[in-house]
Amino acid sequence: MRLWLALLQSQAQDGILDNGISDSESLVPKPRALTGTGFYHLNAKLLANIARVLGKEAEALAKTIKTAFNRRFLQPGTGRYDTATQACQAFALYLGLVPPKEKNRALAVLVREIGETHRGHLSTGIFGTKFMLHALADLGRADTAFGVVNQRTFPGWGHMLENGATTLWELREFSDSTYSHNHPMFGSASDWWPESAKFKLHVRVPVGAVATVFVPAREGAELTDSGQPIARAAGGRFSGRENGSAGLNVVSGEYDFACALR
Repeated sequence: MRLWLALLQSQAQDGILDNGISDSESLVPKPRALTGTGFYHLNAKLLANIARVLGKEAEALAKTIKTAFNRRFLQPGTGRYDTATQACQAFALYLGLVPPKEKNRALAVLVREIGETHRGHLSTGIFGTKFMLHALADLGRADTAFGVVNQRTFPGWGHMLENGATTLWELREFSDSTYSHNHPMFGSASDWWPESAKFKLHVRVPVGAVATVFVPAREGAELTDSGQPIARAAGGRFSGRENGSAGLNVVSGEYDFACALR
């Protein structure tokens, strides 16, 4: 791993690595220097983490790359990275490259780019798609991520389904001869859904408000809040079932509900 990182380091200039396939199959121009440097930072961070586990001296390179990344690509005070495409914002957010004071602005830029510029659709390629879905969910905008995944028109998974796809296509648009129609390149949507057949929902109820939350828990399935069975949890109280879901009455606060989907 040290040899691999040394190779990357030999190709970088002032902490910036301008190479690689970038956000392959992106629908907008690819930010190769930004994505190359983002992956460079990821490699350095992984090596540093492994070094610590092995009791060896951790590399300081990741911090140097992060500084160079923000110096080159961030427009201070705006949260915008490079050309501020979905991929630019997603790479910076998902890979932990955004300074804390810029994080909310960077997220807002991403949400506007999705909702306003692309009318709720994605413009990302194979890497940006995965990073974007996870970054949105991790930062409290799973609603935006779900809206992207649930689109039925081009580009997206719903467009493929509407046009007869039974497996994922290599490209967003159908090809009658050149490209594969059974390809895992955009399978990152599956990686984004709850793991191990579990449904998870983080809820924040404002001070002074009350809410009813519906969770798709089958009858008899264990329903928890922050890892505790609902009956013993300090949060929501079961209020009955409706349309196959369990209803929970909650007061102001934050909750982490979970249940098995099967």
